[in-house]
Amino acid sequence: MKKTIWRDRHWPVVLAAFASLMVLLIMAEPVKAGVHEEAFCTGRTVTSSSPCNAFESELEAVHKWAYAIHARGVEHSVCVYDVFNNQEKRCSGGAGEDVWLNFTATAQYTWPVIYLNNGKQGVSTKVYGWIHYQDPPPPSEPPPPPPPSPSAPIPGLDDNLGGPHGVAQANGFVDTFYRTSTGGLGHDVYLPWQGWTQETLPGSLAASAVPHPVVQSNGVIDVFYRTPTGGLGHNWFVPNEGGWKQNVLAGSVGSEPHPVVQANGTIDVFYRTPTGGLGHNYWTSTSGWGQEVLTGSVAGDPYPVGYGGTVDVFYRTPSGTLGHNWYTGSGWNNNTLAGSIASDPHPVKQSNGSIDVFYRTPSGGLGHNYWTTTSGWGQEVLPGSVAGDPTAVAWEGVVDVFYRTPSGGLGHNRYLPQSGWSQGVLAGSVAGTPYAVRQRSGIVDVFYRTPGGGLAHNYYAYGSWGSGSLTGSLDTAEGMGVHATAQSTGTVDVFYRTPSGTFGHNWFTDIWRQDILPGSM
Repeated sequence: MKKTIWRDRHWPVVLAAFASLMVLLIMAEPVKAGVHEEAFCTGRTVTSSSPCNAFESELEAVHKWAYAIHARGVEHSVCVYDVFNNQEKRCSGGAGEDVWLNFTATAQYTWPVIYLNNGKQGVSTKVYGWIHYQDPPPPSEPPPPPPPSPSAPIPGLDDNLGGPHGVAQANGFVDTFYRTSTGGLGHDVYLPWQGWTQETLPGSLAASAVPHPVVQSNGVIDVFYRTPTGGLGHNWFVPNEGGWKQNVLAGSVGSEPHPVVQANGTIDVFYRTPTGGLGHNYWTSTSGWGQEVLTGSVAGDPYPVGYGGTVDVFYRTPSGTLGHNWYTGSGWNNNTLAGSIASDPHPVKQSNGSIDVFYRTPSGGLGHNYWTTTSGWGQEVLPGSVAGDPTAVAWEGVVDVFYRTPSGGLGHNRYLPQSGWSQGVLAGSVAGTPYAVRQRSGIVDVFYRTPGGGLAHNYYAYGSWGSGSLTGSLDTAEGMGVHATAQSTGTVDVFYRTPSGTFGHNWFTDIWRQDILPGSM
């Protein structure tokens, strides 16, 4: 019997909201990068003569520079004494109110004490609440702005590496796709009210194929893959339309298919045909699916970017040049850009229209082609020595490029609008290709397999880089990779194939955790 994953009904949204409310009444989990929430006095009976301390000790309160108390379900107003800041007292407005009590701490300890403001001894009530506080930023770095409200999903990077590929949505849904051990399309999905569930969707993948998903802000998901007969497999999900559907689109596929989706729902999928042409399948809300072969000769895989109705696709030509096709609303154009390339090109595009394309040159340099609305196309070779393919993330003018160096280091180039390009090698030993995700808060996480098959992690937050090893063992087979998704809430999920073919998963909310998800690949 097929397992039902209840994601396209309205009542789970109500359940999710109710579950979220219950969680907030009982506890709250910390948020990444210096912002924390901790439960206090949770469900405990408190009296005016028996207050509770929001911190367990003075030491826990050191360096906290702002905090707030939130109380629910109280029979009387609640007051707070800030005992290390001149005994400052703040109270809620009345009985049973759902209010924030805000404070600004001095350089001294901050140790708020919570008690009832009923004026009577021995009258008790249960207080449910939590404390919200924030660490001070480093002296040289101002506190970053809070991330915007969740809206569109943060897009992930597309590549040809094996293992699970995932997409995350602003509502907390996470969908992952992978080739099962029998060649099927495996699907593990996380729903906030249900946790992780697994199923096998219709469709067959070629022996070395991987699925390539895209998600839209309305919850529509499309997954593309190469079938055993060289067809373009396609599975899609539309909320409230009866679950997953599957078909095989027109076209003959000789590489991995690489999709891009735009805000209006238009989808473009590019691939190398068996004869080296640039295959293109496209969907619009008015015309449905169409297929064509565009001008251009392709060696390797084409990689697209799109924004605002414009689509650019880049590829290595048989002569080692950088092929480029683009669509601006009036038809397709084609040219060859400057530069000699020895890997697939990997582009990133920003909301201001600028495009950056990175690749390994024949001599192992970091090739870079770039386009701006004011200057058009330019080309350069950036500092750094590259082994394998570079990967890049960009947000609000900042661009980060990561790659494995010939000695197994983690190479990193960064562009800041104020100061231009810089280059260095971050801590860590890299085997395989690094995978990066960037959050809207400016935090960057980079994951990669170590030479011993471990999972390593480098991260940028508050002006500095850190590194460490996460729990988990990764398959060391050639072509296997690690993939990740990031959400606007700061949640990060990392996916990989273990040496035994199981589904490895690490995730961050307040701390890093690890488990094995259902499914085999």
